[in-house]
Amino acid sequence: MDQELYIKEINGIKKNIINHPLFHMKFNKKQLSVFMGTHIYAVWSFMSIVKSLQKNLTPQSIPWIPNQSTKNGMARFINEIIYSEESDEISKDTYSSHFEMYISAMRIVGANTKPILSLVSYFEKNNYSKKHIYSQDIPIWVKHFINHDISISKSKSLPKIVGIFCFGKETIIPSMFKQIIKTIPKRGNGILINYFDRHIEIDGERHGPLAKKIFMELCKKKSDRVLAYTAAIKALELRVSMWDGIYASLRSD
Repeated sequence: MDQELYIKEINGIKKNIINHPLFHMKFNKKQLSVFMGTHIYAVWSFMSIVKSLQKNLTPQSIPWIPNQSTKNGMARFINEIIYSEESDEISKDTYSSHFEMYISAMRIVGANTKPILSLVSYFEKNNYSKKHIYSQDIPIWVKHFINHDISISKSKSLPKIVGIFCFGKETIIPSMFKQIIKTIPKRGNGILINYFDRHIEIDGERHGPLAKKIFMELCKKKSDRVLAYTAAIKALELRVSMWDGIYASLRSD
């Protein structure tokens, strides 16, 4: 498949994600809780993608030794992204990862945080296990989404990691989150709206363009671009499945 066809397919799936009927709803409190209880898994698995990219690009040896990424700007770009994703300043002298920020918002709206926190706690003590993911009492389309993200994160395939990061995450998030905000009641949801607004700002103005620069630098060969595009397409398709699942569950209530 030519590069133009991959890009066309990616853009088509992105359009389906952004215009999904889920975002034509107006969530009530219960529906918002259901949405957040599912979307948090995407927030969590994203961190594995971005940390894997950092691990693959930046020097990891002790004693420290510079590498190509310290010379061509890639180390700076990914570290800048990590800086806000992992330790954003949410108010004066108060810092939080965006994952923890989302958890705080879930607690305020009464969404159940136990499943995701139990999963994180398990992997704090144990190696990653696909079997453990699939043993959880969460929807199958969430399990597929998580497993794909983390499997790629652990694959050591830099083109695949970059593909998901660039096309499946950073460059779609601003448009997607603008749609999500439309569905959320403004009253009582300040932390959650701040989370989405923050991502719209930094991903649209800075992280998205940085992701594209990383892709262009690391996927110069056609074979690498194909790996990146195919991984991104799968990630986007799984995102659509997740939105389909949430939409169906909300309509059935």
